[in-house]
Amino acid sequence: MLRIVSQHIIQYRIFPSNRGIKLSLWEPSRSNEYRPQPYSFMANYQLKSRAEAREVLQQYLKMSGAGLIEADDLPMHGRIKVMPYPTWSMAPRYTVVEAIAAGA
Repeated sequence: MLRIVSQHIIQYRIFPSNRGIKLSLWEPSRSNEYRPQPYSFMANYQLKSRAEAREVLQQYLKMSGAGLIEADDLPMHGRIKVMPYPTWSMAPRYTVVEAIAAGA
């Protein structure tokens, strides 16, 4: 039987790379024999600007039920707790768990 997950965490990081700006985002999960890495998935985007990275992050947050968060208001690195099934309620379905200052 599948267990309904009550929440999940989206972690992200926007940082300079040798080819522009890189956005990494992932959803952490426990490692086990079927999942050797400590995340459900990780995506890395190589982008031209921070604005483009924030746009991609905004799209991902919107699809994950945290579309009310403005990516422009977030720091360059952080964690966001998202409650699933965003249409079940009109209440905000996310919490910014940790905002990590640039350079940390």
